[in-house]
Amino acid sequence: MSESKVTLLCLVGLVALAIGASLPMAFIDVEAYGSIMERSQNVIYIAALFFTVFIFNRIGKKCPKLKEWATNTFLGVICMLFVSGFLISLFGNSYMLLPLPSWLHLSISIVLGLIASGCIFMMLAQGNSDESS
Repeated sequence: MSESKVTLLCLVGLVALAIGASLPMAFIDVEAYGSIMERSQNVIYIAALFFTVFIFNRIGKKCPKLKEWATNTFLGVICMLFVSGFLISLFGNSYMLLPLPSWLHLSISIVLGLIASGCIFMMLAQGNSDESS
């Protein structure tokens, strides 16, 4: 890919990611009040990112043609960035709407973050074992 295409892909990709992330925020307005809720929101967004990467990896293994399209074409990369921003924002904002005490929000988000980290670790471990075979 030429340098001008890469620059264009970065700019359009960032716009697609921002639009995808802003759609759920427009419909699910969440304010995090207090430091515990802010921490919980930060952790749940990272967990949502990890879960999204894990899900995309699983889908890519089951549908190699879709993975090829999503990683090697201009439109595929843009669509993947839009959908990932949308899913991360939707999951994070929906979670913050749960009527739970702030300490429980933080505890559950930490557990979900650990599970998501384990999923990423498992994905990377399987990827390394597939490459060595």
